[in-house]
Amino acid sequence: MNGGFSLRSRTFLEAPTKYGVCYNIVRMPYLSNEDIQLGLVLRNSLEKLGLKFAPIETALYFSVEYSHPLIHADMDLSRLFGHHAQTRRLRANSVVEINMTRAEIEGTFGETRIIGLLQSYGYAVTCKR
Repeated sequence: MNGGFSLRSRTFLEAPTKYGVCYNIVRMPYLSNEDIQLGLVLRNSLEKLGLKFAPIETALYFSVEYSHPLIHADMDLSRLFGHHAQTRRLRANSVVEINMTRAEIEGTFGETRIIGLLQSYGYAVTCKR
């Protein structure tokens, strides 16, 4: 699940207040974000209420925030519907600003592939020096 770029039914949006499905407090920061909470931690509770999640094959190509070597290594990015990340911002009609240094980009799995995809679509990509 990619909370920053997702589609949700009205039932899904109303579940927390209507059914009392609550955010689980966890000690590990990466388990606290909305994507992990809704897609993994609370998934069973939500499915028991009748909510449905897209099959992994559909979800994989719907949206990505950052790539992961176990999930996205062989992914055909040209099939990707959308993406978002705190480090990527559309600044003008055809300019994407990456708030990372070149070293950070190269050290982030798959980021150079996503930048290449954006460039193939005609975007100019800038990054921190």
